[in-house]
Amino acid sequence: MQTGDVIGRYTLGPQIGQGGFGNIFTARDTETGLIYALKNESYASERKSLSFEYKILRRIQGVDYFPKLFDYGETKNLSYVVMELIGPSISSILKSLPEKKFSLSTGIRTARHVLFAVQSLHNLGFIHRDIKPANVLVRIAHSPPICLLDFGLVRIFKDQKTGQHVPQRMKTGFRGTKTYASVNAHLQNDLSRRDDMISWFYFVLDILTPGLPWKNVSNAVDVAQMKAQFNVREFVQPIAPELADIWEILQPLKFEDEPPYQRITDILNDIMTKNNIREEDRWDWESFVAAYRDKLTNDFGVALRIDGGADTTPYYTELGVPPQIMQHIETRMTQRGGMHTPLLNRNRQHSAMQLSELDEKDSRCCC
Repeated sequence: MQTGDVIGRYTLGPQIGQGGFGNIFTARDTETGLIYALKNESYASERKSLSFEYKILRRIQGVDYFPKLFDYGETKNLSYVVMELIGPSISSILKSLPEKKFSLSTGIRTARHVLFAVQSLHNLGFIHRDIKPANVLVRIAHSPPICLLDFGLVRIFKDQKTGQHVPQRMKTGFRGTKTYASVNAHLQNDLSRRDDMISWFYFVLDILTPGLPWKNVSNAVDVAQMKAQFNVREFVQPIAPELADIWEILQPLKFEDEPPYQRITDILNDIMTKNNIREEDRWDWESFVAAYRDKLTNDFGVALRIDGGADTTPYYTELGVPPQIMQHIETRMTQRGGMHTPLLNRNRQHSAMQLSELDEKDSRCCC
């Protein structure tokens, strides 16, 4: 697929992401003129994770920390999911910064929001298993400021009938990304909420420093050994010593334990208080996001409204585009009798998301 191709009712714009089994494009709805993110996957893919991810997205709609889902479709050669267009990833933003890290203010506030996102996913009965900067996007227009995505490795941890935690399995293979995976993941053990939180913690350290000690180590065995010997308290001392307290909270957690989210949030709040960090502080990514928005403007050849700031016209949020919406689209759609959103295909049967579906997905999952 390439820019200019048409998939269903969507014309592809510039590519904004790439994976091993598919790509992500901006896409314009030919019926409404609205712009979305379209993720596609070829049927030739061995993994075939997009239909699985679509089922997950359907189950987690309504939480602002996850992307809004608008459409799903299939052609002769591929399947695709149409989602809210969000913004650049934390990973891409960090690469653009001279020191390759966030200030304490931006880093701790980002950590809080990603923690809330992970907790929200856990509250719905799912674990993510791939928390990392590349899977956290910054919204270019409205709150909350970040969005967690890429649910291809998600697994259900709570039995939908009994409400009980699923039993721990024996060796399951590696799941996640080497830099941010827990030691349990390296040992190919079954993962749980505990391991999501450890990945979250590595994420936090990564965005507050130029990089984790093992970030550029290619051998997975060496990475696992470095993690096992990692002196967290020494590492965080120059950043925020209180972060070591979070690590000590996470270490004793067992497979079925619920992480103490509030205790962790309280520690982050204390760091903010001690360092005079306010939620309304300027984000380190604001210049990057402005350039990203300008590029979007240039790519589509239209002007974005910026007079309303970051919180203009709430109903636009529901349409899959930034609230700084293209003015000519607003005018045109108003003349046509109001706005409407693309609806999911009403003829598609709702997936009940059984445990068997996730087990099948696990068996196909690659490292």
